[in-house]
Amino acid sequence: MQISHHLFHCRTKQKIETQIISNILSIPNRLLDPNSLSSTSKNEASASNVIIDTAKVKALKNYFVESVDEFSNDNLVWIKPKNAPKFVNDNGIYLYFQANNGVVSNLRFRIQYHASDWLFFEKVQFSIDGTAYDSFPADVKRDSGNGGKIWEWTDQMVRANDSELIKALANAKSAKMKIIGREYFDIKNISSSQIQSMYRTLEYFQALGGKF
Repeated sequence: MQISHHLFHCRTKQKIETQIISNILSIPNRLLDPNSLSSTSKNEASASNVIIDTAKVKALKNYFVESVDEFSNDNLVWIKPKNAPKFVNDNGIYLYFQANNGVVSNLRFRIQYHASDWLFFEKVQFSIDGTAYDSFPADVKRDSGNGGKIWEWTDQMVRANDSELIKALANAKSAKMKIIGREYFDIKNISSSQIQSMYRTLEYFQALGGKF
């Protein structure tokens, strides 16, 4: 009777231990499974893996201005070059990006066209140090005002097939762009300060841990 009771006790103990181990193994490992993290936890995990070049950040920081999105719940900050156009009704070409809780992402490429007549542009061709590149904006917005002036612009995240163009622009010695509309086109030189600004933006984005 004592032996049977002892066997029953051992089997019950083993069953309980097996169940505990099973329960532990069924708990998702939040350190290894990024899909199990909340958006805040994901940002914290990403931030902990970011490698920041502090010396380069310090050298470049003063060339940029940061604006906080007051309607964002995850501390969204937009980081733009100081020499970028302040308003849409101005010609310009530049790169900028965002930061969420210290994690940079969403590198963006913006072109603004300001003139007296509509182009309804759909394509931009670049001549960069003698090499031609094509860019097809996914979306172009338009508006008018200010004594009959018009402005058209594209603002999109840098896509994989844009990377060669962006690198060429940022490292160009000379560059110009041909903004092509439905019937007409306009050719504009890209200034050395605009080229230098794009180079700095890429450097700053990567120094803050951005991947490009």
